[in-house]
Amino acid sequence: MDGRLLQLVLVATLTVGAVGCRTVKDSHLPDATLPKSGEHASFMGKPSTQKFGPPKEEVVTHAPRGKPGQPLKPETLAVWADNEVEAAFMEEKTAVERDALVDSARQTYQKALKQDPKCTAALSGLARLYSKLGERERAAQVYQEALRQSPKNHELAFRMASMYAKAEEWTPACEACKLAISIDPENRIYHKTHGYCAARAGQWDVAFDTLMRVMPEAEARYFLGRVLIDSDRVGDGRQQLEMAMKIDPQHVSSSELLAELNASAQPSGLSPQPAPIQQAGSLQR
Repeated sequence: MDGRLLQLVLVATLTVGAVGCRTVKDSHLPDATLPKSGEHASFMGKPSTQKFGPPKEEVVTHAPRGKPGQPLKPETLAVWADNEVEAAFMEEKTAVERDALVDSARQTYQKALKQDPKCTAALSGLARLYSKLGERERAAQVYQEALRQSPKNHELAFRMASMYAKAEEWTPACEACKLAISIDPENRIYHKTHGYCAARAGQWDVAFDTLMRVMPEAEARYFLGRVLIDSDRVGDGRQQLEMAMKIDPQHVSSSELLAELNASAQPSGLSPQPAPIQQAGSLQR
């Protein structure tokens, strides 16, 4: 079950057209909401066994053109490079074709940055390229440079958090989430993502406090229960689900997941003994 809940929380519509010098839509992540009652077995409409994967990116079909006789602007070069990155990672590309497109995109981003070292679009695109290549240290350096140039850009911080979360590097993911929240304190997606990453890092109190800012306690308990179950701590997860039911006896998702756990744990059909209900918000290892 590991990684299923990350599909739920590590998502947001990020349009870099509102970032820096871009005028077209950049790649995005799908919208995220908590699962509705009864949807605990299938998040985002996907089978519960499906593993989390890279977010689908929006294809930019045409780059804006500059005026005849004038060099292309940095933002135009960034969009051009974005197109090459999109093409490079298409399934039908050979390794040789992919490498050629990746090198061309990198050089185009770098050309844009020579013209304008502060072009957020080029910095963000280059960081995303390094992330796709698995070069997270280099990607993080570019994200940090972009944030130095645009310190109020919460989307850049969240992109960096998403990169670390997909690599299951939970501590740096938490730090990047906190940076995004410090810039945009009311962003529900950032709080949910921080809650998930903090839980996966074993920071249960931090996770619970963060989740409580954006959802009722029963939902927060259910959320933590799912993370615990995904982390192979089924007993602790069950306890959180039971606490959710005590707070809200009509919480359908917790009820159905508890029934599923009980059925799988009792093949003989015997009634399971209820686990003790934890009263405090703290959840220690």
